[in-house]
Amino acid sequence: MLAGMRCAAAVRAGELGFAAEPGPWGDFHRRSVTTDLAEFLEPAGLWTMPAGERLALLDARLAGERRSAGPVRVLDIEAVSVASGHLAAFLVGVGTVNGLALEVEQFLLADLAAEAALLLAVATRVQGSFLLTYNGRAFDMRILGSRCVANGIHPASVEPRAHLDLLASTRRLFRDQLRSCTLRQAELRLLRYSREADVPGLEGPGRYRAWLRGAPPDVLAGVVEHNRLDLCGTAALAARLALELDGEPTHLQAAPRYNL
Repeated sequence: MLAGMRCAAAVRAGELGFAAEPGPWGDFHRRSVTTDLAEFLEPAGLWTMPAGERLALLDARLAGERRSAGPVRVLDIEAVSVASGHLAAFLVGVGTVNGLALEVEQFLLADLAAEAALLLAVATRVQGSFLLTYNGRAFDMRILGSRCVANGIHPASVEPRAHLDLLASTRRLFRDQLRSCTLRQAELRLLRYSREADVPGLEGPGRYRAWLRGAPPDVLAGVVEHNRLDLCGTAALAARLALELDGEPTHLQAAPRYNL
């Protein structure tokens, strides 16, 4: 029966573009897609993605990572409450910056018994990287670490070489310009990018539970796309923040440069 349930989970995950792959602690479900970041950068007049060494200048705590900071990756999770009352990641997105391309990998918890396998797969992408998140220092990474502990995995497994959370830098640089410092507001006002038909993040847990109960794949497809857009928006926002490090400030840049 257990094998049949896993087979059914693999089939349903496959309808969303996720394939089952073997890992040391069992199968996990992964989907990969490459996104052109120009769509997110060009509305803000941005044409390149900065290296990790440059992004490290945004946070004084990363001074030691300004040389050989490793590959720049972006991480975002979608979380759901579990029986213990804690949160667990049912979808984890990791994007690797490669020029103007973001090579996105998404990991779906299609089988609740495969959480450890998912966490170990994510750990292999996070380790040794210069990791970007948005509000992830107190949320995404904390959840991943706590779920590692719950599954008998050392929490250091999901620790990157360097971690830059862009929420703090966004608040410091643009608190006078943003009505709120959500990622959506930062995209609208700093990147001039507007999402179309985006599924709100708050709907993610309910849609995931419905999908587990047998709802059609369209119910969860919007959440998967929302996660991909979060990764792209975070990567593009990093380039926008790095722009404040360049050149002499104009009268329009004076306030954020002072905050920096």
